[in-house]
Amino acid sequence: MTHSHGSWSENFKKSTGFHGEVNVNKRKVLISQERLKILMNGKLQQCSSLQALSDNIPSTKMRNNPLISLMQQCIWDSIATGSVPQDWRIANVVPIFKKGSKSEPGNYRPVSLTSIVGKIFEGFLRDVILDYLNENNCLTPYQHGFMRNRSCQTNLISFYEEVSYRLDHVSTQTSTPEASSGGGGFCPRPDISFLQSIPGILIMVELVLGLIVWALIADTKYYYVAAFGWVLFVAIFFWALTLVLFLLFFLQLHKRISSVPWPLTVFICHAAAFVLYITAFITCAASVKLEDPRGMDYNKRAAASFFACLVMIAYGGSAFFSFGDWRGTNSNSASGQA
Repeated sequence: MTHSHGSWSENFKKSTGFHGEVNVNKRKVLISQERLKILMNGKLQQCSSLQALSDNIPSTKMRNNPLISLMQQCIWDSIATGSVPQDWRIANVVPIFKKGSKSEPGNYRPVSLTSIVGKIFEGFLRDVILDYLNENNCLTPYQHGFMRNRSCQTNLISFYEEVSYRLDHVSTQTSTPEASSGGGGFCPRPDISFLQSIPGILIMVELVLGLIVWALIADTKYYYVAAFGWVLFVAIFFWALTLVLFLLFFLQLHKRISSVPWPLTVFICHAAAFVLYITAFITCAASVKLEDPRGMDYNKRAAASFFACLVMIAYGGSAFFSFGDWRGTNSNSASGQA
């Protein structure tokens, strides 16, 4: 069987509908002849005589160097055009006898024989994709399917080890003297998931921005204007209250005080902070005057008004989430851990 490159190129363009010159960036898809020989030998050792006949090419002739070069160009052209030839997608279904009477159709198992060239092309795509994912750390260590040196057995072994470790860890904790005595030695443990939740992020924003409002107002001559004294009081009071709530939920201390209705308590605190920060923002913004005769306090008070508005919005969001948790409609709020 002899095929020239020109005849294959014409058939390729006719079957794929591609017209024009093929331009492949060989630096992006490295398909060397050495790699092609290795992959071809592996595939040809697995193929049967029927499978070789599905391509109309004897498997012994596919090992020749001219065909390897032609196959290399075929793969480059297919990648460049984004099309797969129709011959690579056709499968021949062959019945394989299992057992029993050969006259019974149910005793045969259908086997789909696809093109060997198509399988080699799929092997290249798989290798390139896996190399990219491994080089860029796109796969988690828990991925076992379609991975080299991994299988269902390794997945089951890792799962068994993880379950055994957690069971041993739990049994060790429950058998300690502190746990068996009823809780005399409670040790606070930070809850990292709380920091990653929306209510936890809002509380951290309230702490940072509230501290900025506090510092800006405290650095001015606030005692000359009663309105700024009120703003300073609101900023200090709710910053301290928010810090207490943050420590309670981050260290999971609220679980030790089960008698307190935490969803309702958190909602009341955030709602009160939202309402009072509205008054603080309006008061601070209304008291800022450009023709202030007492120096450079204008910029600081204007910035304090801006950050007070941001804190007000943050407390409004916290009040919304805590209200949803109190009513039982938001399971992702901060006090949902109580």
